[in-house]
Amino acid sequence: MPPDFWEKRHADEALEAQALASKPRLRQGDIPFLGGRPDRETVISTDDILNLQIALNTAQDLEEFCALT
Repeated sequence: MPPDFWEKRHADEALEAQALASKPRLRQGDIPFLGGRPDRETVISTDDILNLQIALNTAQDLEEFCALT
């Protein structure tokens, strides 16, 4: 391989590392694409979780799952 290839590759890696270092770190619990976790209006009961698990395991596809829930 030509030496220019390796020089360019190292330069690209250095730019990637610099870009990653300059990005702000997220706080634990943040969901960036939703703008953070929403506050829960009610507590999810164990019965609700059980019903969702049953629907998830018995539905053949997403449309059927949505119809069951």
